Amino acid sequence: TNLVLDLNPNLIWVRDAQGSTIFENAGMQALRHRVRALTNTDSMEAAMSRDEIMIAILADQQVLRTGQPLTSQVAFRLANGEMLWLQTVRCPLVVSDGTMQVLGVSTDITALKAAQHAAEAAATARENFLANMSHEIRTPLNGMLGMTSLLAKTGLNKQQRNYTAIIQHSGRHLLNVVNDVLDMAKIT
Repeated sequence: TNLVLDLNPNLIWVRDAQGSTIFENAGMQALRHRVRALTNTDSMEAAMSRDEIMIAILADQQVLRTGQPLTSQVAFRLANGEMLWLQTVRCPLVVSDGTMQVLGVSTDITALKAAQHAAEAAATARENFLANMSHEIRTPLNGMLGMTSLLAKTGLNKQQRNYTAIIQHSGRHLLNVVNDVLDMAKIT
């Protein structure tokens, strides 16, 4: 079974009720080695803030207390400044003597989080662009329609009234198209 666990790319570990590590697969050992190389210490806790350590302890205690699985996401910054995001599923593990331990499986979701942040930034940029375009297009178009309405109220001959009617109709149509495009863009 150790070979199967070591071939798994996820970080797999078991801790007892006191928080001592009972088992680590090769992925977890590789992370520990990486932390050791960056911090010159063997302790994973050296790579984590006090809050991150407390979150992990409380999560383990919750699993031990409730006997229910718990899924959480946590980020921590490595000594080289790199941010590492892990999604961890903790499950109760009852051993042969009846004591309960915590089995953890952590998946590196750093690339997924980076993609999520990039998508959120792109959505924000799109929203800002739409807000600016809405203002930059609608404002002069409404000004043109308003001035055309004022022009239509002046002493114009029949041909000039036809021209102003065409301008007003085209302007209203263009305003509707702009509104529809902006509404569709907001929906997406």
